[in-house]
Amino acid sequence: MIAGVVTTNEDDLKRMIWPVVFVAVPRIGDFIQSTGGRRIGKVVTITHCINDIDLPYVRIYVTGML
Repeated sequence: MIAGVVTTNEDDLKRMIWPVVFVAVPRIGDFIQSTGGRRIGKVVTITHCINDIDLPYVRIYVTGML
């Protein structure tokens, strides 16, 4: 399991609650479903990061589906 932060610049997606733990790092082009299954975002970029206490996490940028 790896921690993750999902970000976007689309207003309708910003209001969604996204998963914060992933079984595996998603790939670019994969789809992520918001918590509750209301919206689906397409993974555009992934950044591997380390937090203040040296634990790895990923920052995932998603865009809305057409």
